[in-house]
Amino acid sequence: MNKSLPSLVVFASGHGTNFKALCEAIENKQLMAHISALVTNVKEAPVIKVAQQFNIKVFEIPHTNHTRASHEAEILKALEQLEIDWIILAGYIRLFTAEFVQKFWDPTLKVARIINIHP
Repeated sequence: MNKSLPSLVVFASGHGTNFKALCEAIENKQLMAHISALVTNVKEAPVIKVAQQFNIKVFEIPHTNHTRASHEAEILKALEQLEIDWIILAGYIRLFTAEFVQKFWDPTLKVARIINIHP
């Protein structure tokens, strides 16, 4: 892993087609970044197997039996151990609160460092 490259954390809930495309783009040097972790809210989601194929750390944090706030707090606690430049929502089926998004606000860019993509 090259520390000078942007560090991405990808959130996905399903099969991981967009996640796999990101991994392959990095592997083929079409995207100059590295993926620090995958976060999924679906227990045993197929995207986990994709992460394992690319040796990417997985945080499986189901949202069931949680309030939105407690689920987001659990995610933030897991992400504390990582350096994160960008969050990529790649088919993630949950909406985040303004408070969560604010945690990733970049005052220099004047945007949240979160990109939302869908298949």
